[in-house]
Amino acid sequence: MSSFLDKKGFLYAVPLCEWGRLVSVSDEEPYSTIFASLKHPIRRRILRMLSKKPMSFSEMLGVLGVSSSFLTYHLENLGELVGKIDDGKYRLSSFGEAAIATMTKVEDIPTTAPEHAETRSQKWSRPLGIIARRFKMSETKASETKPKKVVGRSVAIALGIICILLTAFIAYFSITGISAQNSYNDLQNQNKQLQTWLDGNETLLSQTQANNTNLQNQIDSLNSNVTNLQNQVNNLRIGSTGNSTIWANKENVHTNENSVVSWSGYVPSAGYVSIRVSSNNNSTYVGLWTLYILNSTNINGTFNVNGTNVNSTNIFFPTYYQFSVGFGGTVVFPVLPASTILIYVGISFGEATETVTITYYY
Repeated sequence: MSSFLDKKGFLYAVPLCEWGRLVSVSDEEPYSTIFASLKHPIRRRILRMLSKKPMSFSEMLGVLGVSSSFLTYHLENLGELVGKIDDGKYRLSSFGEAAIATMTKVEDIPTTAPEHAETRSQKWSRPLGIIARRFKMSETKASETKPKKVVGRSVAIALGIICILLTAFIAYFSITGISAQNSYNDLQNQNKQLQTWLDGNETLLSQTQANNTNLQNQIDSLNSNVTNLQNQVNNLRIGSTGNSTIWANKENVHTNENSVVSWSGYVPSAGYVSIRVSSNNNSTYVGLWTLYILNSTNINGTFNVNGTNVNSTNIFFPTYYQFSVGFGGTVVFPVLPASTILIYVGISFGEATETVTITYYY
């Protein structure tokens, strides 16, 4: 028995005695925490660091090189082995000191022993070896399973968030699609209404165009009738029908800018007077006076100068008309009975030789 209590035997026996003392307490929860805490290498590193001195959370982060959530996870699993002091730093509790002492004794077991001690400590070294192997296996398993559990939990959370987002997107696009479909249907209805309105307007436009065509045809027909009537009037004016009297028929009539040649005629009944002039001077003009006879004048209606009608009213003496005919032309005008008409031909500059024919139609 004394040999069992020698120095080396005591080192082998202390861990077992320590565990036996700890598990004899009725409350086993702290000791379960000790065993669970010593499984993971990070938690063992935390216990070693705190066994040297109290440390803050940030100091432990800097030494371990892990994330804050990872460190928080391991501190929570250490449970009653660590605690906080007033300045916010972490330190070992009494259970933590017992755990670090036990962990130190287990790690300090010598790898070789004297031959005489091996047989005596054989029954103690075997369970301690089993405990050491259990620690190593737990360390390996914890290093493999915990990150996997953390990663698996993170993946599950990420997949849940993705599912929520997909559901939200599907709901959003469903609502948006329904609204877009309604808007599309409204636009289709408006388009149909506009198309109906356009079709009606096109029909109205076609009718309007047809009416315009008919009106234009009527206008053309009226213009043709007016032209025919005008031709008939002109034929009457130049004596194509009815009686006529030639008042003058002169050739080689000589005039200059200071003189005119004149003729006069009496109008016994209503009719037309035609004055035809040809000249070698483009400043030739034709003029006429109405002489006072029986207290009335007697030029009415329209003057036609070279095919262009000029409207006129009654003219009272001594009013006269004068028309430019250039190198020649015809002046036709209506006359009333009991008139004496004075007609003259002249030029505005230079000299000229003209041929003049004056005819009265009645």
